[in-house]
Amino acid sequence: MLTLMQKRAVSLMIPALIFLLGLGLGPQAYAQTEPLKDRTQLLKPVPETFVKTKNHKRVIRADYDLLKKDFPLLIGKSKTEIDEWLIRQVGDYIAIPQAQSTITNSPIIYDLAETKIVDRPQDYGRGSVMPVEGGLIDVKGSGALKPSQEESRNGLLAGSDALREYMYEHVVREIMAQESPDIKTVGSYAVIDVGFNIRWPDGKESPATYLLRQAKPRVDRPYSLLNSEQSVRVEKILRKYGITSAGAHRHLPFRLLNVQGSQGRNPSQINLVDFGAYLTIPDIDINKGEAYAIEEWLAKGETKNTAEMRLLMNPEKNPGDVVSIHKHRLSWNLWGYSELNIADPAYDNPAVWSHRTLDHIRLGWAPASSVDDLYKTMVENSVEPWRLKENFCKTIFRTLMRAH
Repeated sequence: MLTLMQKRAVSLMIPALIFLLGLGLGPQAYAQTEPLKDRTQLLKPVPETFVKTKNHKRVIRADYDLLKKDFPLLIGKSKTEIDEWLIRQVGDYIAIPQAQSTITNSPIIYDLAETKIVDRPQDYGRGSVMPVEGGLIDVKGSGALKPSQEESRNGLLAGSDALREYMYEHVVREIMAQESPDIKTVGSYAVIDVGFNIRWPDGKESPATYLLRQAKPRVDRPYSLLNSEQSVRVEKILRKYGITSAGAHRHLPFRLLNVQGSQGRNPSQINLVDFGAYLTIPDIDINKGEAYAIEEWLAKGETKNTAEMRLLMNPEKNPGDVVSIHKHRLSWNLWGYSELNIADPAYDNPAVWSHRTLDHIRLGWAPASSVDDLYKTMVENSVEPWRLKENFCKTIFRTLMRAH
């Protein structure tokens, strides 16, 4: 039994522990932003008619906890029932021009008699926001208005890209929960194999997928990019864990920050979205090279003249830009590009292993659960060291509550 003095001490400690658990020791508490429920709050949405498709679909990976949080009507349903709901509400529909294309994709079986009105907000080249029971879901890869085989214009999303981005969102979610509670990620709900293939210019094909995310209005700036101050702040946190947003165009003698986001409840809140350009790099490269905004580089016609752009970071000359690497940074052997040794998000380990896993599943060489195994290896094992502090405090909290 506790003495009166011990009970009073416990009573004083409990509120403090609750405060600590809410101020950064609980990743899920600060992981994602709240999704939109009202389409009128999207950034310049344009209504569009989508058509229902008949190709066989399946859910590759889903965040069932997040889905139940955002859509309470799913509470109590099994994973299979939620998968069926996702396909019925979202996976079954695609942009009509995409359904009619035979150049960018293999044949899509569709029925013009069954349609759905969705929204295509500003700068959603291959995305849409679909109304579903209980709210809205943002969909990446649901078709373009004018699909073509030009780079990034086919309207679709390869399975390896979708799964890679899904994993990156989840690991960045955990990083920001540990580092900065006011920086959130737009949560990824699921990846769906929509039952047809993307046809690439070289004649090869790969499975087409949808990446389902929380619906949020994008930042009203070119390419949904955050401003320079916000981009640098996010980049410094990412580099601490071995990641950079400047994963693309690394053949250039400088780096291009690519931090995209959605609008928050207030101007100071940052909601990160689109992780396709993120790349895990070796320690030796983290504090190397000049960095500029990719927005300015694109606006200048992809110039090589850095004098025309504002310098955002230069660790080699500005000590304030030097980042101290976290002892639990992401494993280079997991998240880097050691497999093919190509410093490009399209060829890093997460992309290669995602492609290989999905390909083997389709060929019948591996069970569908291989995706869960990959996720556990990449994400859950990576974030476990960061949660030691959180789990320790929670254990103390539970012990004190029992004693109290």
